[in-house]
Amino acid sequence: MFMIKRRLLLAAMLIAMMLIIPFYTYAGNDARVVLGDVISKGDQIHVPIVIRDVAYLSDARIEISLPGSDEGYQFREFQPAGRFDGRDFTVMSRVNNEKRLILEVNDAVKQTDRNKTDWTVGYLHFERERTHTFYLGEETPVSIYGVEALRNNQGSSFQPGITNGRIIYGDGPGDINGMGRANAGTAVKVLQHAIGEKELTGDAFRAADLNGDNRLNTADVDILLEYLSGNRDSVMSVVPLSSTTILQGKPFRFQLQVEHAQEPLEWGVSSGRLPTGLTLSSDGRLTGTPSRVGNAQVSITVTDRIGNEDSVTVTFTTVETSIKHIEEFNTVRAATGDDVNLPESVEVTYDDGRVEDKEVSWEIPVFDQAGSYVISGKITNLGIPLQIQVFISEQEHIAIDDITDRPDILGIHTFELTASDETHAVELAGSLMHYEGEGKFSLATTKLTSGEQVELIAYNQFGVVIDVQVLELP
Repeated sequence: MFMIKRRLLLAAMLIAMMLIIPFYTYAGNDARVVLGDVISKGDQIHVPIVIRDVAYLSDARIEISLPGSDEGYQFREFQPAGRFDGRDFTVMSRVNNEKRLILEVNDAVKQTDRNKTDWTVGYLHFERERTHTFYLGEETPVSIYGVEALRNNQGSSFQPGITNGRIIYGDGPGDINGMGRANAGTAVKVLQHAIGEKELTGDAFRAADLNGDNRLNTADVDILLEYLSGNRDSVMSVVPLSSTTILQGKPFRFQLQVEHAQEPLEWGVSSGRLPTGLTLSSDGRLTGTPSRVGNAQVSITVTDRIGNEDSVTVTFTTVETSIKHIEEFNTVRAATGDDVNLPESVEVTYDDGRVEDKEVSWEIPVFDQAGSYVISGKITNLGIPLQIQVFISEQEHIAIDDITDRPDILGIHTFELTASDETHAVELAGSLMHYEGEGKFSLATTKLTSGEQVELIAYNQFGVVIDVQVLELP
């Protein structure tokens, strides 16, 4: 009888431990320490440091590599944020002999805020050296050297991921007066632009277009004033959809976009339901085949890497259609300074075999910076949403004329090409090519043949797209 009771007691203890362990390790696998990006031409720079996905935060030791004065910025001090000013947490800061900032975070009151998992610890205050000459877009890295003793108040330790930050010399969102931060003066100038009194162009237009719809109006003013009044944490804003009409029984793909966010992003449905047949991926892609006619209202939320959030509520309208197929667009490529020619029409095929060219209207941004753009538009008289990718490059990194094809008797085609020294990887029609050395890449495949039109994408060592080419295989 004693042995039976003992076994029952041990079983009860094991069950209790199984119930308790998930509680103690809540969100531990996703824990991250993040430094934010700051875009500014101002003299005073404040880089946020955030601990994410750690409930019951207790203490941490974070070591940060500071940029040197030869990089144009002097570190002044660490400024604690909110609860880290001694009320709930204490933060000891010092710079060691290796010019690294040491932050030691301790829970002062043994807080019990169960729902809180994201913590803005504070800001690294830098002062820009006026004697240093900056070029537009110049990036200065601010890096986390290491994290030790990240724990919650139940004693569980975490090995967090790390995301480094940057100071980028340029006009930050909402800053068109060169003050280094969003300010009320922007609201005045946007309203002047809207009534035709004083036009904003170039960098100033982009900085003032807070919701990314390529228009300056009261919507941008509302975002700015909410931010300045403390009713929103940032000016990050989901780009409004060009149209919400979708076709029953036809595949649908659409990439949601957000302005002034710090990647990586996490998208999700916060309330309501998507149309039957559609799904939303964590990277913001709406895909699927709508199966039911009618309206569906859904709220979609995006969170960036430092915890900023924004939401948009969309009412999708699924309609019956006699359309069989809508032409898909290839990536449009242009060099910086060149005109970007977007398609003026799209080919629509109907169930009865008719083919018509339908006029397309695009929401065209200012293409004066290198990079990848996803442009939204719609079929003008049908209201059906469309998207096209535009890539603006400063130079060609893939030598198209040098691409060769070596087929063999087994039907295997080996495509070879030469790329620039900056090219770290190349994708051919979605497949990663093999690096052969000395700038040469190859791909052996049975899926591609000569004469096919494909897309080539070149990446640098940081995984950033540096060139896109659309071509017909030799």
